[in-house]
Amino acid sequence: MRIVIRFLAIFTAFILVLTGYMLWNNNRTTGNPDPRLFESSLERAVNWMLVNRDQVIQEQNHFLWWMIKQSADLSQDRILIDIFSEYRQKAFGNPAFIWRSLFEPDNRESVPWSNIVHLPDYQQFYIYALTCDKQLAGLDLIQRHQQANLCGPFHLFRTSCVTHQLIGVRFMQTRECGDPVVIASLTNALQQKIVTQLKWDFRVTDVYVQRLLTLVESGARKQVKPIWIKHF
Repeated sequence: MRIVIRFLAIFTAFILVLTGYMLWNNNRTTGNPDPRLFESSLERAVNWMLVNRDQVIQEQNHFLWWMIKQSADLSQDRILIDIFSEYRQKAFGNPAFIWRSLFEPDNRESVPWSNIVHLPDYQQFYIYALTCDKQLAGLDLIQRHQQANLCGPFHLFRTSCVTHQLIGVRFMQTRECGDPVVIASLTNALQQKIVTQLKWDFRVTDVYVQRLLTLVESGARKQVKPIWIKHF
C-alpha cells in the first residue's frame, strides 16, 4: 500500500511540475517573431494550394474560403486571388448558395430561417449577423448569441464557442447591425475571455489558432503575447 501511495504522490508531483512548466512556457516573455517567418509561412501555404488546386477547389468549408479571401485581399497574392475567383464562380453559380453575404459586405439578401435551421447554432447566428435580417432578429437563438455569458465556464477548454461567437459579433459590428455601443462592449468582453483561455490553455490546436486570429482581427492585437504567435 505504501508503494502505491508513494507512486501516486510522485506521479501527482510530476503532473503538477509539468503543468506548471507548460503554463510558464505558454506565457513567458519573448521578443516578437521575425516578420520573415510570416512571409515564408504564407509562401508555403500558397504553394501548397497551387500544387493541390484541384483538391482545394472542391472544399465546401465556406469560412475557410472567407479566410482565403481575407488573405488574398491583404496580400494581393495573384495565386490566392485566382483560386478564390474560381471558387466564387462555382459557389455563386449555385442558386441555393446562402453565403453570398459572407463574401459581399454590401449584400443584405434575406435568407429564410427554413433554409438555415439545419446549420449549427453559431452559423445561424452568422447569417443573421451578416444580413441583419429583422425576421431572424427575434429568434431566441439569435438573442442568446448576443449575450456575454452564452458559452459559460463549461466551454472554457472544450470548444471554440467563444471564438465562434466573437466572429459573429464582429460580423454584426462590421455590417453595422445592432447598437454599436452594446456590440463594442460585448466584443471587449469576449476578447477578455479569449485572452484568459490563451493564458491557461496551452494546447496548440485549431482552437488555439482561432483565438489568436479572432483577437487580432477584432482589434486586440496588443493583448496577444509574442510567445503565443511563436507557438502557432
